[in-house]
Amino acid sequence: MAANPAQGIYRAQGEAAIPLQYESFLGNASGLASNGTGLFAIPTAGTYYGFRFRFLTAGGVEVTQAQAEAEVTDIRIRVNGDLVIDAKTSELNMLQGFYGDSKGAAIVPGITVIDLVRSNALTLPGEKTQYAWGTKGVDSIQCQFVCGTLTNVASIEIYAVQTDEDRPMGTHLRILPTTANFASTGDYTLSDLPRDPGTAYLAAHIGLGAGTLKNTTLTIDNVLIYNQIPPKVEQQRLEWHGRNPQTGYFHLDFALQNEILGYLPMVRNNGRKVQDIRLKTNWTVAPGNHRVVTERIFGLPAIVAA
Repeated sequence: MAANPAQGIYRAQGEAAIPLQYESFLGNASGLASNGTGLFAIPTAGTYYGFRFRFLTAGGVEVTQAQAEAEVTDIRIRVNGDLVIDAKTSELNMLQGFYGDSKGAAIVPGITVIDLVRSNALTLPGEKTQYAWGTKGVDSIQCQFVCGTLTNVASIEIYAVQTDEDRPMGTHLRILPTTANFASTGDYTLSDLPRDPGTAYLAAHIGLGAGTLKNTTLTIDNVLIYNQIPPKVEQQRLEWHGRNPQTGYFHLDFALQNEILGYLPMVRNNGRKVQDIRLKTNWTVAPGNHRVVTERIFGLPAIVAA
């Protein structure tokens, strides 16, 4: 790879020196085949702010969004073997629409994005760099592309937005799912959402599957966070804060004020870790199998009490 022309260049922001971001073509996925898994080893250098995946036909033209989602069903990234991104291509496009559509950043056909930082964060020094992935001490970053029948997708190009910052992984974003299955109507309670110490939720996006959702309730250690909120009520709140609710999802966004500390921590004010999370959804049509896509922050300070 050619030397980075931006290396060592910093731009001033208040009293802070912010490294200049640059965008790079990293390479092509290898081993793409129908019902197989394509692979790409992301270089472990600098700090990553996001990735873009370009799905191309044999003629070098971007495929449609529907073709990409149907043919490359899932994208997974492991850092030192630890799963940090596990999402369907359609779910990553959903996140792009949720955060980007309202400000005119519509989905570009054939391009799927993983944005590791909050592009809508406030502009105080450091806020737009908070959740990037540093690679200091990281030995491997492995990207996997899970394929169905490849009719149109012939190659995948990987691009990154990064800086030359030499910093550890630290406080960083992960996108991970929790699966659920409810074959009836009425109340369904999901009680196994992760509550690992040193983590927090930025958002949880409930996939509706085949169902029709009436309302949602969320409790943390019996404290009500959402209380019987219907989809249309939450839609208005989300849109008021510049989000674009996506068809087929109910969004729980804990950072609507766009502050870096706008998350739902897994530790209480008394320093004790959260013991119980209950997500209760009420359905008028059964959802069947569905997923909750979580955006979670890892690497927060450890709890101070058991």
